[in-house]
Amino acid sequence: MVLIISAFILMMGCQAVSSPPVPSTSQPIHVLAVQDDISSRSIEGLPPELIKSIRTELSQFNIQPTFSTDNNFDVRQTEHRLHSMQKPALLIETKAEYFSQLNGRFRWVVYCKLTVVGEDDTQISREFTTPVFHQFHHEREAEALVAAQDIISQELNRLMEDYLRAKLK
Repeated sequence: MVLIISAFILMMGCQAVSSPPVPSTSQPIHVLAVQDDISSRSIEGLPPELIKSIRTELSQFNIQPTFSTDNNFDVRQTEHRLHSMQKPALLIETKAEYFSQLNGRFRWVVYCKLTVVGEDDTQISREFTTPVFHQFHHEREAEALVAAQDIISQELNRLMEDYLRAKLK
């Protein structure tokens, strides 16, 4: 009996992991990536390092992003932003908030919501928070977003895999 269970566990560990679906032709997508300031009503674009990381992540799926530079939204609601975008669309909404000082380091929390909408209006989204730490007081929101870059890229990767699996079925 133990031998059968061991063999089953070994077989489960050896199963091939399916690779993420990649379209055979380049797929365009409209991207709006914003950083909402918690303390004011201002809206900014993401830091260039994070934009570069997003481009790299999307290129792995043969997706060509077109980044929108229009960040002037009176209402900070996801549905309002998505309504004004061409489909297919990827909306990246971020916020960074100072949390506390801990052991001489400054703890920030990065909030992120990723939403992708297909041409047929199917919508998939992911929301997550990531704690980051700064060593210096002058490091602020932009630095917090760059510090959370790896987590944002991982979540974007998972979101795009789900989107493409649903689209290419």
